[in-house]
Amino acid sequence: MAKRMTIMLAGVIILFGGVIGWHFLKGHFIAEAIANMKPPAQTVAAMEAELRVWQPTLSAVGSLRAVQGVDVTTEIGGLVDNIDFNSGDHVKAGDLLVQLRIAADKAALQGLEAAAKLARINYERDQKLIKKHAVSASQLQEDRSKLANAEAAVAQQKAMIDKKTINAPFSGELGVRQVDLGEYVAPGTTVVTLQSLNPLYVEFSLPQQDVAKVYNGQQVVVTVDAYPDAKFVGQVNAIEPKVNRETRNFKVQATIPNEDGRLRPGMFANVDVLLPDQPKYVTLPRTAVAYNPYGDYVYVVQQATDKQGKPIVSDDGKPVLEVQQHVVRTGPSRGDQVAILKGVKPGQRVVVAGQIKLRDGARVTINNKIMPPNDPTPDVPNT
Repeated sequence: MAKRMTIMLAGVIILFGGVIGWHFLKGHFIAEAIANMKPPAQTVAAMEAELRVWQPTLSAVGSLRAVQGVDVTTEIGGLVDNIDFNSGDHVKAGDLLVQLRIAADKAALQGLEAAAKLARINYERDQKLIKKHAVSASQLQEDRSKLANAEAAVAQQKAMIDKKTINAPFSGELGVRQVDLGEYVAPGTTVVTLQSLNPLYVEFSLPQQDVAKVYNGQQVVVTVDAYPDAKFVGQVNAIEPKVNRETRNFKVQATIPNEDGRLRPGMFANVDVLLPDQPKYVTLPRTAVAYNPYGDYVYVVQQATDKQGKPIVSDDGKPVLEVQQHVVRTGPSRGDQVAILKGVKPGQRVVVAGQIKLRDGARVTINNKIMPPNDPTPDVPNT
């Protein structure tokens, strides 16, 4: 009896031991399976880091101004007797624009010219008579004075007539006419705007620390909102000799050719002053870099390997990709791009979108249907 009980107890112990052992063994297999289980591959966009020539620039905003531009005004008042231009005409220096009424002035001029002619006759006659002692020296001096006054009156009247004749002071393009035929205009009334459109000036300011980087003849590139795809190249022609005490900026003026007349004075302009150095940098889109206080980093895509270092391929024979976190040191930026000074080599494939869901060693698949912008000179609309 005791022997049978011993055998039964031994069987029960073996049974329970087997059950407990199986649970421990199953837990071990499950833990090992979980440890070896890789999360599903994340879809990201990636591109190769490129070594590009980097054109350093000094960026500023400025305004376009005509080399010569003026509001043509009247110097004296009068009635508009003739308008010899149309709005928008191109005129040459000296062309007649507006003639004020001068009929009365011409009549007065004729009277003054007659008086001057008589004064000259009297003076010349007395010059002959004084040799015969027929007139006194004082009479001759008085005649000379009368002649001078008469000639001055004629010159003054001619100047008055000239002031009523408004001519173009230089060649350029006219704006919209501001006066009408028969209208009385007061002194200082604007007749029309005249602008010389080729070339134009672009004026802008730079901070004082850039004084040593700017020189006459330096190339500048100008863009305007009206022509977002066009670049207008010019040269620095003047640098303000002093720095503004309030803003600590200095003014720069550059000349921009405008043969086609697309640019207009008063336009807002984006200006890039090209610096002579042209280093080469590894460049990436700004979106590729994760900026953090403890260090900036990117994710570099590479083929996954097993513990023996052998490349891993999928069931269909394609290489399995994973990412490796690289700490980087960034440099200057331009447009959508940033320069990578350390941490990435040219040709390495870097994640540029989707990295928020990644960690070091994560499996990825590449889908570049939607890529972030990577333009060194993007057109950013005004907001």
